[in-house]
Amino acid sequence: MRRTFFILSITFAVVAVLAQYQSVISFFEYFYNRPFKHLSNDQLRVEIAAAEGVLGMLNSRALAVGARPAAPGNAQALRDSLSAAGKADNRLQQLRTELVFRVDRQRYLLIGGMVVAFMVFFHYFRAVYLSSRPGEGERERSRVRLAREQRESNLARERAILAERLGRLDPRLTRVEVGKSDYRHVTELLGRPETTGQECGAFTLTYVFDSMIVPAGETAAVAERVPVSIVLRAGAVSEIRIEPAGPARTISQTA
Repeated sequence: MRRTFFILSITFAVVAVLAQYQSVISFFEYFYNRPFKHLSNDQLRVEIAAAEGVLGMLNSRALAVGARPAAPGNAQALRDSLSAAGKADNRLQQLRTELVFRVDRQRYLLIGGMVVAFMVFFHYFRAVYLSSRPGEGERERSRVRLAREQRESNLARERAILAERLGRLDPRLTRVEVGKSDYRHVTELLGRPETTGQECGAFTLTYVFDSMIVPAGETAAVAERVPVSIVLRAGAVSEIRIEPAGPARTISQTA
């Protein structure tokens, strides 16, 4: 996972560097849409200057036509002028893109080569380091495995604590299964929710339960109304959230 994230980060960084003067779309267009690749750099500069002049003339014409909207045939003339100006602008952008990326090609190749060299040397020196220390590779894998097992253990313990709290609030809550229960199952178990909400594709059912708690420094228990939010995504329960006065605690399908 870390290696995949590292490679993706490098890829996005390279794209960002290469596209610092042009949009990302223009950058990729350079490789499959090059109608002016047969022109030399000097010819491209001449064509760009001519295209700028044509575009300026067409824009002026469109403004002049638009200033007399009531004149007969002006609506069609305005549409024709705007269409011609749009085509001229597209041609100008293609000419500029061809020239910019052609002139900067060596710089991009250098940057790409440096990135590839860094990745190769990184993996090479890592392999040399691990081979120079017998058992280091196995110890690293053990550390990764132990960290993963620790996370899974903590998650299981957290879920057990939260499930116990749900059971104390209302035993029916323990029958709501993350990833399995749907809207019908929840409403059949718990009845009509106090409130509902929808945001970013998630549908939230909020129920309120009465719970007896003993405040800090007190001996007598007091009643507290505890809201429980059940979030459904794609038709199934994705998380159950207990929301007392303190921080919210979550049982999540993807946690």
